Amino acid sequence: MILLILIGLPAIALGDEPQRTWIAGTEMMLVQPHLDDNLAIRHSEEDLQANTRIREFHFDHEIAAAPRIWLEYLAAEELGFRLAGWFFRSAAETITQRPPANGFGELTHPELAGIDLSSVIPAEQMTAGGTLDLATIDAEVTRRALFHVWQLELAAGLRYASIDQRYQWSLRNELGNLAGEAVWDQETGGIGPTLRIASRRPVLGHLGALEAGLRTSLLLSNQELSIQGREDVDLPTPFRTDLVADSDAILPMIEARLGSQWSLERLRLSGWVCGFGYETLWTSDLGTPANASADLVAHGMFFSILRLW
Repeated sequence: MILLILIGLPAIALGDEPQRTWIAGTEMMLVQPHLDDNLAIRHSEEDLQANTRIREFHFDHEIAAAPRIWLEYLAAEELGFRLAGWFFRSAAETITQRPPANGFGELTHPELAGIDLSSVIPAEQMTAGGTLDLATIDAEVTRRALFHVWQLELAAGLRYASIDQRYQWSLRNELGNLAGEAVWDQETGGIGPTLRIASRRPVLGHLGALEAGLRTSLLLSNQELSIQGREDVDLPTPFRTDLVADSDAILPMIEARLGSQWSLERLRLSGWVCGFGYETLWTSDLGTPANASADLVAHGMFFSILRLW
């Protein structure tokens, strides 16, 4: 379930009364996704006393640069419309393991529709890797108001989101030739309502502002799961497995954001504002090869620049 779209408040002269205004912005976020129970390879080893040592290696996604753009129109009566888009791709670090050198143990992987690439031969090698792609588009109506020194914003609209998770495993024999491979690919896409509440407080005489926001979304999603594998590729009689499954799901998302914005007027850049801060996303039941109900958490720093005219 997914995704992280910005809940920030593009500045209106950083706290002044709203006027008829266009705002265009771009943002770069350094985000790192985490998925619960995302097992890649399990390594087990026994000693001569039958003691067993098990090590589990999980897919660890790398920090990725995630660009975001938005365009907003603010009417004089404090109503507005905002359209935003966001995308990122994060690769999982490649994991490579061999069965125990003493010959007492094995390499295994998550259940993959009966595909078995496990190995007990010390000279063989298993490799696992993957990617996570996420994209969102938000269209929402906004309303802003001033409450003492606080600027408040409520927004409601629709979000479209898509997430593509792809993980693959390969097994090579003692000669380095491919002995088997498997791919787990899940595409999640959906649309649903989104609600956002955010606030901003000017500081340093309206040269800057502190902001905070919270968004909730509920996606009516479709998940397409594909698992493909080939076994005994290095033998005269290889065989393959193909599984395709389609299901519907309701995916909730919660996003939170803390940050600040700063006017660039002092640098003679009239109408320009920059910002930075921290953002986090939680979405449940997205799933992994090892756990169909695993949650996704993504968090990181953001840096933004926007123009008012």
